Amino acid sequence: MRIGYLFRGFLADVKLGSDLSEVSTPDGNATYSWSIEHECERRGYKLIPLGTNLDAPAASTMGEDIFAAFSQRKRLLSYERMLARGWSKLSERRFPELDLVLIEWRWPIPGRDTPEDRGKAWYQNDLERQQAVLNYYLGRVPVVVWDLDHKLTLEDECYLEHWGVRVIETAVRPVRGLLPRFRVEPPFVTADLLQHDIDDHRPVYHLGYIGSRYERDGTIDEWIRPITPLGTHRAKFWGKWEPAGEVRQRWPGIKFEGRIGVRGFRDAYSRVAAVPLLAKESYYRCGFITPRPWEALLFGSVPVGLSCHHGVTRYAPYVADSPEELLEHARSLRNVSPIRRRVIREEAVHMLSHMDVRNFVDALEGLVGDAVVGETDPQATAGDTDTRQGNDVKG
Repeated sequence: MRIGYLFRGFLADVKLGSDLSEVSTPDGNATYSWSIEHECERRGYKLIPLGTNLDAPAASTMGEDIFAAFSQRKRLLSYERMLARGWSKLSERRFPELDLVLIEWRWPIPGRDTPEDRGKAWYQNDLERQQAVLNYYLGRVPVVVWDLDHKLTLEDECYLEHWGVRVIETAVRPVRGLLPRFRVEPPFVTADLLQHDIDDHRPVYHLGYIGSRYERDGTIDEWIRPITPLGTHRAKFWGKWEPAGEVRQRWPGIKFEGRIGVRGFRDAYSRVAAVPLLAKESYYRCGFITPRPWEALLFGSVPVGLSCHHGVTRYAPYVADSPEELLEHARSLRNVSPIRRRVIREEAVHMLSHMDVRNFVDALEGLVGDAVVGETDPQATAGDTDTRQGNDVKG
């Protein structure tokens, strides 16, 4: 099977622009996208990227060191295989012969990727490329849309419904919509989660978080501000928290740092006792999960869930019912012995076996078969359930 994979992101630990200067931009793909190619290769499939190779500048100057943060050999081989299949800056004009297309859904962001931004220095072609891929492959091969950020609109679904597109979502209870949604997990090679040992020193901070402010103000107000009074610095956050003056005034008890790339994750997470699974409200309602539980474990900390997060007990060894209990879990994890901390982390990794990338590719296989069966009636799958959501895909 030949799988086309369209995503906009970096796979490496280091993000360099065409002028070889480091760029400040999200890099979530670095932790999980390689694992999809890795598992496809293990099954004899060929995964072919359909977008631009953003890692080319860093690779040209740093070589294999761009994957040094974790699973270096596997990530390097995955990158090299994708290059060998024609991935390059010219790939946005290529439409290879495929059996399946997987698209990480992109949406209009004024000032970045809209038609009005074309020709500007800051223009990114992710939305333009997505439309070109859809125009070419819809009606030719099964297309799976991965709604990674709840940005698929009703208008989008009306358009995709006509073509029998399948939608996947990393949620326990996917959102309702016109299209049936199938549940998947953020993928990783779970056997690699304990490759870094924990540090023997006592964590400096009770709580730590790597991410952006993006639609999370209410969660920080409710869960973090009550337990981080001015001067305590029990929590440290890395990421895009802007405007800087405003966030420091609103949450004076949190120590804020700027964005760090994947190469800084180990140093950051190893210094915090617990990683609260902070998210926006829509994520909590439907049990949407990001790679953060296994990222925290991979780099040396322990995830703690919040009770408002539907289904979070599947992803975190501790779940807090209140801000005070969140702090108590963090204190406990900060004060245990290194030996006990290792045991807790190993048990938490075992909990996440369902997030292994094998299950993700099983889901893709199941959707290919489902698309073939339903070719004569794109709505056949939707009619199988009265909720039209939350389908577990079986390979």
